[in-house]
Order: sequence, then structure tokens, then C-alpha cells
Amino acid sequence: MSLVKKFWIIIAIIILVLIVTNPGPKAFKEYLGEGQALQTRRVYNWLIFSVYETQLPFSNHQYLGIFMNFFPREIKVSE
Repeated sequence: MSLVKKFWIIIAIIILVLIVTNPGPKAFKEYLGEGQALQTRRVYNWLIFSVYETQLPFSNHQYLGIFMNFFPREIKVSE
């Protein structure tokens, strides 16, 4: 098998793993726990990862969901 073919097979496997491990809204709510946010929603779903947003009284947060994990990022609210 040629090196180019192996490369594309590895890329296809990585993309497939990313698609399968893209966490859904249920996983995000479990990650947050009960009553942590007033409102949650999925802002973007790019199949290989998702971006979720929570709205709290004084701050908003975004989370990157990838490989069944969530990575937080705070968003400053303009007043």
C-alpha cells in the first residue's frame, strides 16, 4: 500500500473518531449538572466538534465539545 493511501486512511479514521465522539446536548447537560445555567444551547455543530453556550445572570460561557469532553471559554457581557 502506498504512503499516500495510508495517509488518507489515517485521516478518514481520525475524522470518523471525531464524528463519533462529538458530544450531544444530553452530554452537555450532564457535564453542567443540575441547575447550573438558566439557558443552554448548541451554537454550532460542525459534526467533528460542537460549540455550546450557557447564559448566567452576569456572564455567558461557551464550551467546545470534542472527543466527549468540554473545554470552557468565558464570554464578557457588554453593559
